[in-house]
Amino acid sequence: MQQRNERRPERRICACICLVLVFVFSLCLTGCASENIYLNDAAHYYKEGKYADAETSFLKAIRNGETSLTVYSGYAFNQLKAGDTEGAKALFELMINQNNTYGDYFDREPETGEAVRKGLLQIYMSQNDLENAVVMYKELGDAAPDKQKSAEYKKAAALLAWKISGYNEKAKDDGSDVKPVYDTGKMLAFITAAIEAGNEDEQLYRMSADLHWMNREWDLWEADMRKIIDLKEYAIDEYNCIYGMRLEEKTPAEVLALVDEAVVYLNGHSAYIDDYSDIIPMVLKAAEFAERVEWEKKSSDYFDTAEKYITDAENNGYSDNEILKFKIIVAEKKGKMNLAYKLLGVYLEHCPDDRMAYKEQKYLENRIGITAE
Repeated sequence: MQQRNERRPERRICACICLVLVFVFSLCLTGCASENIYLNDAAHYYKEGKYADAETSFLKAIRNGETSLTVYSGYAFNQLKAGDTEGAKALFELMINQNNTYGDYFDREPETGEAVRKGLLQIYMSQNDLENAVVMYKELGDAAPDKQKSAEYKKAAALLAWKISGYNEKAKDDGSDVKPVYDTGKMLAFITAAIEAGNEDEQLYRMSADLHWMNREWDLWEADMRKIIDLKEYAIDEYNCIYGMRLEEKTPAEVLALVDEAVVYLNGHSAYIDDYSDIIPMVLKAAEFAERVEWEKKSSDYFDTAEKYITDAENNGYSDNEILKFKIIVAEKKGKMNLAYKLLGVYLEHCPDDRMAYKEQKYLENRIGITAE
């Protein structure tokens, strides 16, 4: 069922292309009918749906010496409507061959040229020849005189290339030994072309980020994630991803800089916060780092921030047990061992099966005997 649904947009695209081709073809034949009487006949038969008769007229026009783009493109469109897909495909491919007379038709007749490539694109999609469909989308994007059309075609090329390469699954399974149709370099070229054409698109930046992640290009990956942050209404997940990368790859100071930035961001987007499970641990880790490096903020500043978020979480109906865990950690970090011990007792009443909590209780009992609040 899912596969059938995924093809519906392609069917709609193909239907729209057919309508465009009929319109363009009619214009071409009507405008050039005076050049060759057989083209007049072909146009007449085509409009009446008599494709076999139209084919006969096209062939007579060609034998009579007519070699214009109009006659060949019209003949190809007619064959496509008549159901001769392979014949239409051969003609379309002949016309887009850059080494023959019609190779520069985009410059001479851009509207007809666009329609020809759309016709070939329709055939490739119907035959599941998706690699050649990617080529057609790219060529349409490169040649389209209209910037918006160019951007749309280049985005379509990138999305289709991504789909047939299976990068969504590969991003989840780095151990896969199946080579994608396009390596990361070629795939990035498609995405970069689409973005530079004017597509400020979250999906494209996410695809680019995934590829940079696979290549372990952390700075480029973070740059893409920051583009996503700029585009999204609320992007704490992206901040959390960058935070995770910095924990592994960057210095404590760089982690602290990011946490400070994220806190400012969260303060400006407080209405969107519905989950504190990532935010509070991030701030608590910053408090730990602030004790180890020279920084403009003290660890106590981060504890204060953490306590604010804990209060906000509590007021927003967050899990009592999660709230207690965070309160215990903050109390311990601030040296309030008696308070931490009391809170842990309440927690164990709620979660008596938590073995790690009992170990923590023993630890606090030993500490209380040495350092009272």
